[in-house]
Amino acid sequence: MSINRDLANIISGGFTSADIPSLDASKITSGTIDNARITLDANEVPNIDASKIASGTISASRLGSGTADATTFLRGDGSFQVVASGLTKLASTDVTSGTSAIVFDNSVVTAYDNYLIILNGIKTASNSANGAIMFSTDNGSSFIGRTRFTASTMDLASGSIGLAHTGTFSLNSVTNPVMFDNHNTEPLCGQFYFQNCNPLNDNTYSVHCSYHATYTNQNGVEYQQRGAVMYDVTAGQQINYFKVVNATQNIDEGRVILYGFNT
Repeated sequence: MSINRDLANIISGGFTSADIPSLDASKITSGTIDNARITLDANEVPNIDASKIASGTISASRLGSGTADATTFLRGDGSFQVVASGLTKLASTDVTSGTSAIVFDNSVVTAYDNYLIILNGIKTASNSANGAIMFSTDNGSSFIGRTRFTASTMDLASGSIGLAHTGTFSLNSVTNPVMFDNHNTEPLCGQFYFQNCNPLNDNTYSVHCSYHATYTNQNGVEYQQRGAVMYDVTAGQQINYFKVVNATQNIDEGRVILYGFNT
């Protein structure tokens, strides 16, 4: 059948695909072409400038290879990679007036194997010899006391070395090591590392703390103190609460910063 035949002369039969002429797209002036009639391969998709994406969200799975979740980041080579071990700042608390203790609870003390606590410029309401960082595995309902503790002190003015320091004090029904002395007009600074905070095995000395603090003691002498503490924490119990405290005095000034890290 000739494609030039007048439609009025078609009284039987029908069209075949060969009877349909090639039409310029400009001839399509109304109606809608069904999506099923449009097929494109990758070579036919035009390059689109990113500025044209004005709304919506591109799925993370479309950005790169690998697993896209809360534990990974998108690397420059287009792959999602697990975040490497390193310090993560979890919280920071500033004190400008009297507070009995600085607390980090289970909203920030989460699933890290190790924690670093920095004390900056801590001053107390009046001179106090009994300061420590306590911890709990039940969000502060009960505390775990020291199993082993010793420290050494040095007089920063004279350079003389003090005797081994093993002082303790009782607070919250446990025996705590005296990790630092404190003065009400001179600041305390220190770094306290708590390790193996999620012990896998039951050992008598599971969680360890090593620390270094510098301060002016209650007698007005400038000291540095280095010490180590061991604690008995049952396997499967994870530290989820820290408490920076002076046994008998409020903390009046300073900043405490909490970091977590895995190894």
